[in-house]
Amino acid sequence: MSRSYFELAYNNFQEATQNTAIIDRFYSVAGYTIRLRFAGKALLPHISPALEHLAIEHVSIPSFTICLWDSATTNTQIPPFPWDKHPAIISNRNQDKEENINPVIYFNSKNILGTYRIGTNTLSMFDTEQNLALFWVPDASQIRYYENSSPMRSIFQWWATGKGLQLVHGGAVGKLNEGVLLVGTSGSGKSCTALSCLSSELTCAGDDYVLLSADPVPYVYSLYNVCKLKVNDIKRFPGLTSAIIDPARIDTDKALVFLNNCYPGKVSKGFRVRAVVLPQVTDITKTRLIKVSSAIGLKALAPSTIIQLPGAGEQDLRWMAKFVRQVPSYILELGKDTDKIPGVILSLIS
Repeated sequence: MSRSYFELAYNNFQEATQNTAIIDRFYSVAGYTIRLRFAGKALLPHISPALEHLAIEHVSIPSFTICLWDSATTNTQIPPFPWDKHPAIISNRNQDKEENINPVIYFNSKNILGTYRIGTNTLSMFDTEQNLALFWVPDASQIRYYENSSPMRSIFQWWATGKGLQLVHGGAVGKLNEGVLLVGTSGSGKSCTALSCLSSELTCAGDDYVLLSADPVPYVYSLYNVCKLKVNDIKRFPGLTSAIIDPARIDTDKALVFLNNCYPGKVSKGFRVRAVVLPQVTDITKTRLIKVSSAIGLKALAPSTIIQLPGAGEQDLRWMAKFVRQVPSYILELGKDTDKIPGVILSLIS
């Protein structure tokens, strides 16, 4: 992805803003102010809800800006894709089971990072020198259901790397100042563990993706306030039924719930990490913790993270290895006494 193409695309965004209203939204992410600059309102309902718990008032000079638009509602056309002129890495990575195969064209050229997701027709670009990102879709109304849960995660990862942070596939629960990182593959029990904790004094900093900092202490920052649940798990939390986004889809997709709407005041912006916890669904009666090596913790964290972030690789693996060595790792065997999960995690934090 060359700088010249980035500039062409940015000019397209500016043209889009002339055809419709500019809408700015500001968020505090890991202590940094991020501005989302929308050309029109079409993308707002697909992007803003997942970040709403981090919303702040207008600021004059944001740390980072992401420009967002679609062609359908702004009457603009993105410049022709330069796939045939620049080397591209095409990977058929399965980002998540409910997302199906979503091939990605990934670019990294002279401070310009970019991805084009063939299956979802979304273009993301980041200029590391200008600290400016672009997010485009042909038609906002065609954005897929699951994309509402973790919008622009590639852009957030590229930006985070420059700040010494790491976006990971994981969740986190804790008290005001400290908690645990929940890691594991899809279906391991992260979501059920997080939701079970919200009936206690514990809060949740994320269910599926969070930002981590390793220095000066291991710390987790919230990014999205979304929880994803399988159909069978919804029965365990009947109070969430009315909050499911597009309930007609839950027979084929995971249910999406915005925690900020369901549990006001229970979504944390972040806390210090005291342990890495690997939830595992079991048939045992009593929920219990089993201490394991940092290598097992890394194995639960790294593969699912790397496979879901185009361009991620050895550098990200080393970063996560450093993080898990800073705190102990535990398997959390989830028993039939799910009401005991908060107490077990609280005792671990203590």
